[in-house]
Amino acid sequence: MESFRFRSELDHPVGEVFRWHLEPDAFHRLLPPWEDVQVLERTGGPHEKGEVTLRLRRGPLSFRWKVRHTAFEENRLFRDEQVSGPFRRWVHEHRFEELPSGGSAVEDVVEWEVPLNSRLASGQVRKELQRLFAFRHRRLRRDLDRIRGLAGRKLGRIAITGSRGFIGSHLAPVLRMAGARVIPVIRGEG
Repeated sequence: MESFRFRSELDHPVGEVFRWHLEPDAFHRLLPPWEDVQVLERTGGPHEKGEVTLRLRRGPLSFRWKVRHTAFEENRLFRDEQVSGPFRRWVHEHRFEELPSGGSAVEDVVEWEVPLNSRLASGQVRKELQRLFAFRHRRLRRDLDRIRGLAGRKLGRIAITGSRGFIGSHLAPVLRMAGARVIPVIRGEG
């Protein structure tokens, strides 16, 4: 069994960081732009032992990956485990810790087994996890900083043109997480 850890300290309270992860848009915000991932089905969230079925593409290959939330402790952790997919075993634990400074630490711990226990495949998984979690932790920090910058403002309803484009698709989730009601303005619909 292989394992990987990635930890970051944030200048945000643990409750705020944990709540961000429970937002409906959080999963999509954590998908890096280089990954070709499509959510096929989603039921429930981490606190409801929900499941997510994904389609991942790697070059000419495409496969389904189904994970289930198996543990949940408010402001402390939640865990995802593979039900079916490319690994022999996959467990991802999201850990949250309150720091004496009032900030928080976020730690992702992944344990996996590849089919046939290939060292080469495990090395590639480790390399991809490093890149993935470096991106995810940067994105988390930036989103929380942006949301903090919007705190205290009455956001109400905000219409966004180009909401499906590059900028709009990144802006809308952050505004929703900050409490705005985002109204996409789509050409030809009306």
